[in-house]
Amino acid sequence: MTTRNLSPSLSLLYIPGLTHSPLYKTLAAEDLAEGDEFSLLADPTNRFDQYAVKVIAKGEQLGWIPKGQNEDISRLLLEGKPLVAVLTEHNLSQNLSRRIRVSVHTVSFTE
Repeated sequence: MTTRNLSPSLSLLYIPGLTHSPLYKTLAAEDLAEGDEFSLLADPTNRFDQYAVKVIAKGEQLGWIPKGQNEDISRLLLEGKPLVAVLTEHNLSQNLSRRIRVSVHTVSFTE
């Protein structure tokens, strides 16, 4: 049986870009829970940031890994390393730039 393992957290950060996310505008508070996992997708052709990394939830873009905290994550993704973002906080009382916090982990598999 194959077991999926997450590394200790590589980064702990807030997700910006929620104001531009059609997905976030349609989510109810109960649609996100601590421990939910989001996909990460490097976007090296982004005209604003060559290290841009999209945060994907439910098949749609939720936000971004913050500029200035994304270079190592982008490089790992472009090298083919499997990474995942895990929701650690969803605080509706915070402003949008500090509402969702995730930890980023590498993913490995063992037999």
